[in-house]
Amino acid sequence: MEGLLKNFLAQYLKKYLKTIEFLKKYVKIDGQQFKEVICMAFVISDECINCGACVAECPVGAISEGDDKHVIDAELCIDCGACADSCPVDAISE
Repeated sequence: MEGLLKNFLAQYLKKYLKTIEFLKKYVKIDGQQFKEVICMAFVISDECINCGACVAECPVGAISEGDDKHVIDAELCIDCGACADSCPVDAISE
């Protein structure tokens, strides 16, 4: 059962990522690329305690350690929310 779930999630994520990449390349709204208009990355506030819990949960590796806190690369973020769910101090929001 666990293998089936992992398989399903992997396939779903792959399809989701392909859809997002397609939209970023081909859809424009008011002359701006889709990602600039619709895809808003999650952000990490100053409440971050640099524990790194979010890094392990990000399926696309969009989170890295910054000077005072972890940061999210908006170009890589797919807005899945896994990081926000894993933060022990609720420092991550949209």
